[in-house]
Amino acid sequence: MKDVNELILKLKIELSKKDKSEGFNLAIESIASFYMENYNLTKNEVAILLTNKEKTMLSFAHPPYLVNSGMIPTNLGESIASRVYSTGRGFMDNNLQQQRHLFIFESIKTPENRIIPIWKMISAKIGFEGVPLGVVEISKRSEKFQDAGPDFTFEDLQFLEESIKKVSPLLKGVMPENFLGLVR
Repeated sequence: MKDVNELILKLKIELSKKDKSEGFNLAIESIASFYMENYNLTKNEVAILLTNKEKTMLSFAHPPYLVNSGMIPTNLGESIASRVYSTGRGFMDNNLQQQRHLFIFESIKTPENRIIPIWKMISAKIGFEGVPLGVVEISKRSEKFQDAGPDFTFEDLQFLEESIKKVSPLLKGVMPENFLGLVR
């Protein structure tokens, strides 16, 4: 796995040259790219959801096609993102279609005009100094389960939890005060 410290150093240098809005977009794209490289994923398999000022709603910051697709209440029990956000516990499931979950965002067509189910997922809370910021979800999508690739491992989940914890302070520094999934 690629070292998260390389991402942090790169972001610190780049963020020093940007205003807050540009920095936010750069941070989101850099974090998503980091996980795409480490887990060998496509852009549509990394989701970053961030909370509003009141900590009542989660909105997509990534992938771009889901930004402005709607908000998820942080207390919605059938949402995996809400459960991870509320409990702070990581999540892993290698047969997600058998799990009760909010699947409405899976039914939104990708930029390639396709609906592709999520079969496998790991997820971790994004937070800094006890303040919850959101959730990162790493998924494996394909038309058929057998094409979804290898299962996630506990090491994969542990890497996600540890790396997002290290990147969270930088994200917090550029995150809009009241994120609502607005077009970037």
